[in-house]
Amino acid sequence: MDKIKIARALTIQENVPPSLISTLLRLLQNTTSPQHLFYLMDSIVHLFQNKNIPRNSIQQLGEQLFFKLNVLPTTPSPPSNEKVTMETINNWKGWADMFINGTIYETPKVVMDCKKSVGVHVASNGLLLRHSFANVFGTAISTHGVSKGQWYYEVTLFGQGLFQIGWATDNFNPSPEGGNGVGDDKNSWAVDLKRHAKWHQNDQGSLCQPYGEGVTIAAGDVIGCYLDLVQWEMKFSHKCEDLGLAFNDFFVGSGLYPALSMNLENECQLNFGDQPFKYPPPLPFLPFCQSENTEK
Repeated sequence: MDKIKIARALTIQENVPPSLISTLLRLLQNTTSPQHLFYLMDSIVHLFQNKNIPRNSIQQLGEQLFFKLNVLPTTPSPPSNEKVTMETINNWKGWADMFINGTIYETPKVVMDCKKSVGVHVASNGLLLRHSFANVFGTAISTHGVSKGQWYYEVTLFGQGLFQIGWATDNFNPSPEGGNGVGDDKNSWAVDLKRHAKWHQNDQGSLCQPYGEGVTIAAGDVIGCYLDLVQWEMKFSHKCEDLGLAFNDFFVGSGLYPALSMNLENECQLNFGDQPFKYPPPLPFLPFCQSENTEK
C-alpha cells in the first residue's frame, strides 16, 4: 500500500518518469484488493489527462485498468468495509472505458470545482467526491451556474451519513469547521433525506423544514435534483420517486450552481448527463452538462 501511495503522489507531476508508468502497471496487474485498486485508479486517471504520456503507455494502463474494474469486483463475499469502495469502482467503469485503445478524452467541462470545494476531495474526473477531513462538514460546488432554463443532475450516494444536496449562488460561503454547508445560509438551498429535512435560511430566519418524510437512504441510492427557472421551482427525487416541491422562494443572483455538503466517511458520484442517467428526467428538463453551452 505504501508503494501505491507514493506512486499516486508522483502522478500529479507534469513530467512523469517512464519507470513510474511501469511500476503502476505492475502494481495494477498484481492487486487483488478493491481498496488498493481504488488508489491506483485515482493515480492512473491523472496520467490519462497528461498529454506528455506516450499513447502506447495510456493504452496499456487503460486496458489493464478496465480489465481489473470488470474482474476484481466479482470476488465473492467482500468484507463489509470494501463494499462501498467496490460500488465506487463500478461507477468508474464507463469513464475508464473511454481510454481504451489510447483514446483520450478531456474531463467534462461541467464538474465540481476543486478551488471552491472545501473539506472534500474531488477526484480527477471532477465528479467523484470523498469527504477528506475529520470533524468538518465538507462542501463541493460546480464550475458552472445557470440563470435560466430547466435542468437536472443526479447524485449517487456511497455512504449513509449526512448529505445536504442542492443549489447555491456565487455568494455562498461554506464554513466546514463551523458545520455550515449547503442550505445553511440565505445563498443556498438543500435537502437532507437522512433527517427528512430541507434547509434554507430565509428572511424570517427559518432554516429547517420537513421534507422527504418516509424516505430511507442507503448506499447506492440516487438523488435527482431538478431546477426549473421557468416555473421557479426546485424539486428532488429519491431513486425514481418524485418528492415534490422543495423551494419556490429562491433567487438566482448571477447564477445557481449544483452544490452539496457531507460529513465524515461519505462519498458520492455526480452525473451531470455526460453518462446515461439512472433515472432520466421528463421533458422539458435537460442534463445539466448541456448548460455549459448556454449563456447565463
